[in-house]
Amino acid sequence: MFRITNKQGNRIFFVAVFLIIIWMVFHQIHRDNDLKSNGIIVNVTVTNVLSNYKNIPSFKYEFFYKNVKYIKDNPTGIETYTFFIGRKFPAIFSPSTGNCELLMTPENFDKYDIAYPDSLQWVLQYRVN
Repeated sequence: MFRITNKQGNRIFFVAVFLIIIWMVFHQIHRDNDLKSNGIIVNVTVTNVLSNYKNIPSFKYEFFYKNVKYIKDNPTGIETYTFFIGRKFPAIFSPSTGNCELLMTPENFDKYDIAYPDSLQWVLQYRVN
């Protein structure tokens, strides 16, 4: 019978954690590259404010693409005030994978080499420091 010692168990645990972190990094890189190469701009409506375990502001939003309703959420770097509910914002969406990211701050736009629009200047006062 095969027994795992504490030392072996610790190694297995750390290797597993390391592999999960590597997978998460590659997944994020793939997602960002997918949005950069296949992304289209869609108009979304914020539908809810979500709380997060790290208090990272996050919004739930929805939009239609080719008569299909999508419901997504992601953090934006903006304080999560309820008056954002019902407001429309741009998002970058990849039809091939369903990846989507809400665009509210200059950093969100810069990530995809898109110019920050003057029409969103009012949002800057709500950025998280």
